[in-house]
Amino acid sequence: MASVVDNWRHAVVNPEHRIPWIGRPPALPRAWYVARVIMGAATVAGVVMVMNATEMPFVMVAVLTAAALLPGFFVSVAHNRRIKRLRFEGAPQ
Repeated sequence: MASVVDNWRHAVVNPEHRIPWIGRPPALPRAWYVARVIMGAATVAGVVMVMNATEMPFVMVAVLTAAALLPGFFVSVAHNRRIKRLRFEGAPQ
């Protein structure tokens, strides 16, 4: 959930700019690091708890973790596609 909130806040603060995959967007939301700290701590705690509670190998836990972070990825993809569509529709002909 923190991944979705983090990407959504970046999309709201940058309504006319794409969110880059590597690096920082042109504007950062206020206290942007809070969601990232919560997301990182929750991810590490979740991986440790799942590995201690089950006998799953680390690779399987890593795949499940990546799957849990996918909704945040889709928020960025949707925002970047919207920006691309707006730029295409607004281009002079």
